[in-house]
Amino acid sequence: MTNMKTPTYIIKHLVVVVLFSSSLSLAASNESKEESLRETMRAFKGKYRILFETYRENNFEIYIMDPDGTNLKNLTQTSNQHEFYPKSSPDGTNICFVGYEGEGDKKNRSLFLMNPDGSGRKRIVENGRWPCWSPNGKQIAFVRDYLPRFNIKDFATSGLYFYVVETGEILEHPNEEIEHIYNLSWHPSGQWITAVVHGGMGFDHAIIALEVNGYRYNKLLGGNRCRPDFSPDGTHISWCDLDWAIGAAGLRYEKERYSIK
Repeated sequence: MTNMKTPTYIIKHLVVVVLFSSSLSLAASNESKEESLRETMRAFKGKYRILFETYRENNFEIYIMDPDGTNLKNLTQTSNQHEFYPKSSPDGTNICFVGYEGEGDKKNRSLFLMNPDGSGRKRIVENGRWPCWSPNGKQIAFVRDYLPRFNIKDFATSGLYFYVVETGEILEHPNEEIEHIYNLSWHPSGQWITAVVHGGMGFDHAIIALEVNGYRYNKLLGGNRCRPDFSPDGTHISWCDLDWAIGAAGLRYEKERYSIK
């Protein structure tokens, strides 16, 4: 049998063709993804808006914009105050957020409500942090600092509280063991709240599920994960990994507790 060798120049040309073809394929793939994203943005425009905090000119403000980045608006416009952690009510008629007030030793945090256009701002809770809305929009869960003096540590909290929107009443969760939690999110079922706990309740650092009207709680995820949030139908949960990556997983409910699928 004759030993036939493929000429070197054919191999070189083949490599060039393969690389060129791969580049075209990748470009086509990227173009397809970009067009899909544009279609999604067009579908969302006029129906949804993105609410967020941003640090500009040495000041934290709360902004809103369309999903494609247009119609950007500063809702708070307070150059001498900081506003953080905006949360829209389920029906979109109110925004709850955290604002700093005072200076020096008198500095503290308060929870505020405002209209979607930034008007009608009012303080609803003094010494409140990490708010989240109940699924029916009737209550706002939040935590308080465990020290009277202002502290920027996210986990320096004690207890779990509920602000009743209609009456202004503040209710306290019955479980006195709740401490060092932050990043609250209320499950669509209304029965559970997820939160990050750091150095409290028997955990080093974990995302946990807390029973709203009971004493039960359990670990969902360990490690340096934070900012948990539920999907609208409650079947999935997302979170941040070390502030630069996003994770997601399915949820299952069995034996009266939630766990990751």
